[in-house]
Amino acid sequence: MFYVQKMMTAVRGATRESAERVVDANAIRIFEQEIYECECAMGQAKHDLARVMAEKMRLERGIARRARYLAEKETQAGQALEKGLEDLAHELATVIADQEKTLADERKASEKLGEHERKLRLSLQSAAQSIQNYRRELRMVQATQSTQQATASLAVRANSMGSRISDMQDSLQRIRDRQERFDDMKHAMEQLDEGLNDDGLEDKLRKAGIGPRTEADAVLDRIRKKSA
Repeated sequence: MFYVQKMMTAVRGATRESAERVVDANAIRIFEQEIYECECAMGQAKHDLARVMAEKMRLERGIARRARYLAEKETQAGQALEKGLEDLAHELATVIADQEKTLADERKASEKLGEHERKLRLSLQSAAQSIQNYRRELRMVQATQSTQQATASLAVRANSMGSRISDMQDSLQRIRDRQERFDDMKHAMEQLDEGLNDDGLEDKLRKAGIGPRTEADAVLDRIRKKSA
């Protein structure tokens, strides 16, 4: 039983770690979806606020009509009193009293609707500001992620480019070595040709000042001796 519990705990831990990795890998997508869902909720809240505002406007129109009706009935009650029609005046007063109670209730309802509307407006304004801020933050984290991905890609490309440059340097060195070997071989062949050719030997003697004496040389030696 002990090992079973440990295994179950390990499975729950692995599941949690796997879920965390999934959440981390999709954090920006999740954040964007949460903002979208809040915007949808705001749309519904706006609809509810509009319904409250419409009900308040309807109620205010009814209050205005009832107030006009009461003013008219009070005028009529006054006229009835002037003519000594007490019963009619009392009947009108009863109607006026009932309507005044209704009017008072309607005004209280309108005040409550107005307070509810005010609270909804404040809530929507706060939510709209928060969503706007989160939208801005979303753009920032998206830009940061794009920059980080570009930087990582650039690093990979830089490493690859470094390897390519190294390969090109090796190729260039091989070409230079081959050309140097060719030049060395050419020079060696020239030296070998000079060693096998008598003209080459005579040229070396001439450069060293060693060679057959001419009659002009003998004449110059005789002149030098006389001068001495």
